[in-house]
Amino acid sequence: MRWEWGYPPQDGSAAAARRDVARALSEAGVSAALFDDVQIVVSELVANAIRHAGTDFELTVQLADDRLRVEVFDADTRPPVFVAADPEATSGRGLVIVAAFAGTWGFETTERQGMTGKTVWDEFRQVGDGASGDGASGDGGRADGGRAGKGRADRD
Repeated sequence: MRWEWGYPPQDGSAAAARRDVARALSEAGVSAALFDDVQIVVSELVANAIRHAGTDFELTVQLADDRLRVEVFDADTRPPVFVAADPEATSGRGLVIVAAFAGTWGFETTERQGMTGKTVWDEFRQVGDGASGDGASGDGGRADGGRAGKGRADRD
């Protein structure tokens, strides 16, 4: 199954993205543990797109076999950057959180609908009724995924 949504770079888009993903994950019947982990990662990636890229962005969720992949595409080609956040800082931990919850993650410069930008992605490995976002997949590598039309759910 595959879902894709587009959003403007506004504060309300983060809540809308979480609602859309919640509906998709519920429709797919994913485990509660995976549901919660994906929601956290979606929140961080969307917040980064709004705050740092400041462009319209697309959120894609793809569920296939034992993997769930989340992608956020924005029109900023600058790569995401880990920062050493001060313990008292109220921001700056997004990618640390993403890396902690996702089995594998990465980014790539991509083009969508004639626009060059970047896609930041995370993959989660489903294990039976549970999920593994702690790197238990052991592959540590990157996987490429296709693209679907905006706002649709495709079943593989």
